[in-house]
Amino acid sequence: MKSFINFLKKTLIPSLVISSLVLVVVSPLGCRATIEGIHLLEGDFTVPKITEVEVSNARSITITCSKNACIKNASLKCLSQEEEAQPLEKSQSDEKKRITLVFPKETEIGLDYVLKGSLEDENGNSLLFRIPFTGFNERIPRLIFSEVRNASDSKKMKHEYVEFYALTDGNLAGLEFVSAYDGEEKKYSFPPIEVTSGQFITLHLRKPQNEEGKDAEEGMIDETGENLNLSFATDSCPTARDLWVENTSARIAPSDILILRNSANGKLLDVLLFAETKTSAWNKKYASYIELVEESRIWHDREGNATCSIESALCSDSMTTVTRSFSRQNISSLVVDSYSVSADDWLLVGSKGGKTNECSPGLPNSSQALPK
Repeated sequence: MKSFINFLKKTLIPSLVISSLVLVVVSPLGCRATIEGIHLLEGDFTVPKITEVEVSNARSITITCSKNACIKNASLKCLSQEEEAQPLEKSQSDEKKRITLVFPKETEIGLDYVLKGSLEDENGNSLLFRIPFTGFNERIPRLIFSEVRNASDSKKMKHEYVEFYALTDGNLAGLEFVSAYDGEEKKYSFPPIEVTSGQFITLHLRKPQNEEGKDAEEGMIDETGENLNLSFATDSCPTARDLWVENTSARIAPSDILILRNSANGKLLDVLLFAETKTSAWNKKYASYIELVEESRIWHDREGNATCSIESALCSDSMTTVTRSFSRQNISSLVVDSYSVSADDWLLVGSKGGKTNECSPGLPNSSQALPK
């Protein structure tokens, strides 16, 4: 009995006393709710975002932020070389939204780099980032679209391709081809290749495979060096440069926007628009590309107004077989620094019934319009 009384003194009675005190503290006075003691946090809790990245020379990169921010722990690593990531110096402009990071040494043309770090605003909100880019290329050639075919025939081993023409000498490193239909996931980044003025470059958009998962045809070889006779598959040209995309599915829509751009600064080099007459408006997923084309002011309607309207596009109604292509007709008269182009500069060439083939990948374009 004595031990039980001692147990009550040591455990139960103190517990009751503490519980009573707690109830007194938290019980609302007069049965009314109170927010005394609750502190609501105020301020900006949004994470800063990177809105633009520009590589304007071989020694630096400029990052534009959505708000005033600073970069911490930034480092640069070349993925093509076995070396440790290098810490970077930084200088911030007066606007504070544009931050320039200085590299310890010049980047090399065509090599792959990755920039890592964290972006932090004045309230401590931070964002980790990883930005891949290609070594700066100051010798970008004046490259243009020359010919496009968006049809495919597996039996004839003829597939989609885009032909480019070099108006000047230069290096292709950092250039990208993308269509609004394919999107960024299927964009093609050119390797560091030296090209010369007057050279054709054919980008074959499909590399078909057989049932065993191997190339369905021999000779689909990238010509990245001086030898232009390595590729001997269908539609290859021994006097032009042939490049092949690792892809086995359809590419380019009947209504599409084709863009050639410099990845270092996002500047567009050339644009091509085509659409079927039954298509009254561009696909909604094309919105960002429409904006890019309009800002570039490269594409014009027949009245000379800069636009990206579907009404100004080439008609692709008859672009249905591998014997037809869109061919540029004004290459010989183009001025190097002129970026203006319209549907009047292009022609749908080809034949009906498949008896002849007016497509000319790697060769001067045909001027034989498709018979009506």
